[in-house]
Amino acid sequence: MPACAVCPITELVRHASPSSLVECFARVPDPRDRRGRIHPLPVLLCLAACAVTAGHSTPTEIGEWCQDTSQELLALLGARYDALTGWYLAPGKDTVTRVLAGIDPDVLDAALCAFQAQIAADTAGTPAAPGGEHLALDGKVLRGSRADGYPAVMLISAYAPGTGIVVAQREIPAKTNEIPEVPDLLASVALVGKVVTADALHTQDATARHLRKRGAHYVLTVKANRCATRRSDTSPLEAGATRREVGWV
Repeated sequence: MPACAVCPITELVRHASPSSLVECFARVPDPRDRRGRIHPLPVLLCLAACAVTAGHSTPTEIGEWCQDTSQELLALLGARYDALTGWYLAPGKDTVTRVLAGIDPDVLDAALCAFQAQIAADTAGTPAAPGGEHLALDGKVLRGSRADGYPAVMLISAYAPGTGIVVAQREIPAKTNEIPEVPDLLASVALVGKVVTADALHTQDATARHLRKRGAHYVLTVKANRCATRRSDTSPLEAGATRREVGWV
């Protein structure tokens, strides 16, 4: 089925400003050799994002969607034009698979998060301030990532509950967990004056100290994994912290 019949992606892209979408992906380094490049990386990534928005997830599905997409969308995104055929060129599934496998996921996440924040700021008519005053930390299993011989991919993200914008996101290495990933996750996020919330897993001394050092406030759930904290009027999470500062729940 042609892509345009599945979802009005062309209208969505036009509304979101195709130039800003291409500029977003222009920040991502191209893993390919300079020789033999046919499809500009920003255009290819824009098409992949549109395909995912239309409900496709595997490289094969994304490649097939790109092949079926409209000439109007390809022109809108700045795809390469073939003067001999009079058609804009779309990448196939082999190209999509090869390029997506070579992209640095952390850099791609950072570019997408910045783009979402800018869109939200433009809509609200205010300067870009990802997350507002509240950021929530949460870890999730990436749906559909488990395969034969490969464990599911775990992600930790910082998002703004008020807008639903993911401010930052990174993969959790297989031999660790969410806890040590928090500093790297928030490294590029402005935290001064923000309130950071998380579940009981993150009720840790190191996490609390890091947030306070970065100028953030925090509300952490205290459960049986912090028995001493539950019994004390002063939290061991941070010397001198009171119940109110710790944000007991």
